[in-house]
Amino acid sequence: MSDDCKPAPGHDLGRVLAVLRASRGLSKTDLANASGVPSSNLSQYELGNQVPELKTLRRLLAAMGYTLATIEPTERFLAQLEGPEHALAAEPASRSNERIDAVAAEAGRSAYMWTRSCLLFLTENWPNPAVDPAPTEKTEMTIGSSDHDAEENFPAGEPPIEAWARLSRKPLAAFRTALEGDPSSADPRFVEWLGARSVARAAASPEKARDDGERALAVAECLAPKEKHPYIALALAFLGNAVRLPGDFAPADELFSRSESLAAERPLPPLLEARRLDLFATLRREQRRFDEALILLDRALRLDSKRRSAGRLRLKKAKVFEERGDLEAAIVELRAAAGESDALSEPRLLFWLRHNLADYLSKIGRFVEAKALVPEVRDLCRRYGGELDEIRLRWIEGRIAAGLGRADEATAKLGQVRGEYLAHGLPYDAALAALELATFYLKAGRTEQVKDLARQMLPVFQAHEIHREALAAITLFRQAAEQERATLALAERVAAFLLASRANPGLAFEGATG
Repeated sequence: MSDDCKPAPGHDLGRVLAVLRASRGLSKTDLANASGVPSSNLSQYELGNQVPELKTLRRLLAAMGYTLATIEPTERFLAQLEGPEHALAAEPASRSNERIDAVAAEAGRSAYMWTRSCLLFLTENWPNPAVDPAPTEKTEMTIGSSDHDAEENFPAGEPPIEAWARLSRKPLAAFRTALEGDPSSADPRFVEWLGARSVARAAASPEKARDDGERALAVAECLAPKEKHPYIALALAFLGNAVRLPGDFAPADELFSRSESLAAERPLPPLLEARRLDLFATLRREQRRFDEALILLDRALRLDSKRRSAGRLRLKKAKVFEERGDLEAAIVELRAAAGESDALSEPRLLFWLRHNLADYLSKIGRFVEAKALVPEVRDLCRRYGGELDEIRLRWIEGRIAAGLGRADEATAKLGQVRGEYLAHGLPYDAALAALELATFYLKAGRTEQVKDLARQMLPVFQAHEIHREALAAITLFRQAAEQERATLALAERVAAFLLASRANPGLAFEGATG
């Protein structure tokens, strides 16, 4: 039996999956839609009636933003909570927190804040017969995570997560009313918690991310109703980040403009201001206002005097350089980022730094250097990556093979990447992989294969109801391919447009035939 077909280990896996899903604030339907795993199967997994195959488990975890490394410490902690007389829950708080910190550290620095928050929540809510023998009402966990963009500098002290989670389950109008009735619940840390949860939910549910942003703003406005509290600027940034997700930049611009004005009047603590600038830079990058994005990231780096997030900020700078078309500058930034403290202590961040370095080197034709990085990236991917990360690495390997003249390997890998993206319902990525394969065929004079690829791309985009301008770009490429007038320049132009329009559907494609 191959590794992909072996059942996943762990007799408590169903309960772990339920906890991880709930920690993201996802319903079973949300996770089913994000992962492509039927919700009926997911129910059976969580009930413990079935065990997912390893490839299915990887897909579920990737959809939630986790890796296999998250399972074991969560499973072990759940077992400890359920041990004789619930010993952990009955421990003194200081001892319990020490053990929580130890388990959280095992999950990796990149997941530290999510794990710690989730475990604290479980400790506070786990039924303890010694204290209360009555059954407790089942509650839904909605704990923020520290995915790649999440806030990692959580404030000192133990946040009252249980109370926040309970309050945040109220409808938004009732939430605001509750805040007005009990102003003491308006805690600055609550703003950060809701903001971090908004960022963590963004990929899976923009609507929930926006809802959390609205709640963060409501809390901030209750902190000092008669004053412009600095946390309002932070909350506006979290809300602006959520609003930009559907690609409607005008409302996000307005929110960040208000955030900038308030931050100038009432400055935030340095690390929180760096976080606010980080979010603002993401908007400017997606608007393709690259110079402004770089200025914002440099401001954030200057505020991070202890270099707690410098590696992540440099990774984002490199991404801006890449999208601006300056891969040499992006490579310089990535090499500098590798020595920052957070990169050295966070395996997931280190994985992305090395992965992107191999990617950028391959894109500028430095194939030998890129190839030398692949074994390290593959090892990091196996330990800290997910299924989509493996597909991206395979794409890099296909590009390297093409650059080194290994035609069979290049076409096999790039074709596989295209198919896997289609299977995951990612038409933009599938089209980009197909265009890269098309450039390889064009260089080799294989026009029939170019035609086949072009014919396959258009129905995929039509089926996914991709916006009109992207469809026009693909249509033009197909027409050129059918007439044997497709060129490398056209393929590159269409690929560049798809990259830009994915974040900004309002872009117009300027057609060309050569």
